Amino acid sequence: MKHIQILQPEHHQHFEYIFAFSKGTPKTFSPITESTKYNGLANMKNRGKEGTLNYKKIERTKEKKVGNVFFYSVGGGISTKDKVAYKHPAIFPEKLAYDQIKT
Repeated sequence: MKHIQILQPEHHQHFEYIFAFSKGTPKTFSPITESTKYNGLANMKNRGKEGTLNYKKIERTKEKKVGNVFFYSVGGGISTKDKVAYKHPAIFPEKLAYDQIKT
């Protein structure tokens, strides 16, 4: 009898989709940004066709768009200031709603 191993994905999905319904196409998009770790001038180098090293200075950006996984503090007294909301089994963090509306 042959044993067949059932393969599972290596990594599990650690995010949930957020759907934002709007009437028509959004006219503006203001991404949430954060400051970069390194900014200013950077020395870039690459190897040319003849094997020589080519150096070039580039300007790094000061800010970047945040990724698509957000981290918020949640729980009693943190997710929302509305006491009635805690009667619902699935509380949505107000900060997450604010960030989605802002963008």
